[in-house]
Amino acid sequence: MAAQPETSQVETVAPTGVTVKLGTTLAQVKVDGKWGAIDKSGKFVIPAAFNEMGQFNDGLTTVKRDGKWGCYDKDGKAVIPVEYDTGSPFNEGIAAVERDSKWGFIDKTGKVILPVEQEQVGAFKEGLASVRKGKKWGFCDMTGNMVILPQFSEVYGFTEGLAAVKKDGKWGFVDKTGKLAIPCRFEEVADFDHGLAPVRVSNGWGYVDTTGNLVIPAKFNAVSRYFKEGLAP
Repeated sequence: MAAQPETSQVETVAPTGVTVKLGTTLAQVKVDGKWGAIDKSGKFVIPAAFNEMGQFNDGLTTVKRDGKWGCYDKDGKAVIPVEYDTGSPFNEGIAAVERDSKWGFIDKTGKVILPVEQEQVGAFKEGLASVRKGKKWGFCDMTGNMVILPQFSEVYGFTEGLAAVKKDGKWGFVDKTGKLAIPCRFEEVADFDHGLAPVRVSNGWGYVDTTGNLVIPAKFNAVSRYFKEGLAP
């Protein structure tokens, strides 16, 4: 790929680049109002042709041109064509992409994991991602299979092997097979952290363990979502 003309003035250099396997570094640069990336010799690996360019993450960067989104790798290959309306950073090797108000998933090779036909999707966490079909949420795996069929009005991502789900106005938790590990009986919940999850019942907040036992009574007006150094501040 040819370098940009030497007479073009470099206006801004992004403060961060990405270290690649050979020990070289790509720096993001702006030339005549467009972003690209150069190596240490000054050669353009990604042409200065984009209105926006995200920071490199695991050898990949997102780009935007004329309102369309895509993704390039450190070798200058467009792994995701610049044809989507928007997209998310890669998470567990997979990115969400959106076109015409429909969502799907693509991996780092550009392979479509889940067709761009879904109403809404969430990020992959612990190998599963939330997917909304119609008004109901379920979960797909990293091959695009719907391992938990859409049946919930709201969901959170998986943490510590369990995901919070809402059904018939109440919250509970499912495991990765879709089995209801903790029945939907709570007004509000948050993710598990160090084996405990905050839950709210009518008389206040407390904490349940992964079996659903209320190990800290629901007697607090508010609680922290996460434990730090063994304590919930």
